[in-house]
Amino acid sequence: AEITLTQSSIAQMLGLSNSGVFLTYSSKAGGKSDYVKRIAEHCYVDEKSVTSNKVAEMREEQRLLVKIMFSSIFPRRGGTDQISWDHKHFIYFLTVGRRINLAAYIF
Repeated sequence: AEITLTQSSIAQMLGLSNSGVFLTYSSKAGGKSDYVKRIAEHCYVDEKSVTSNKVAEMREEQRLLVKIMFSSIFPRRGGTDQISWDHKHFIYFLTVGRRINLAAYIF
């Protein structure tokens, strides 16, 4: 039998709500997001570092969330010392307790 994975089926299998915030950005558009200032305030030791994609410049709690994100939620090959704007937004939403659509991020 053929199985087709969809965002809805992932949500159902994991017992997740298929709702909440889900944002994706290109590398240029991410820096223009309405959330950049808040990401800087909540996630970075020095707010000016928000334009950097280096995990080392993030606050300790956010660095831990990045480790969890890359080891459990979005496994990736290669280095985990840099993150994209999508990842920055994901970490910010986790930090402030904003309801996210995890199934959409996984799919």
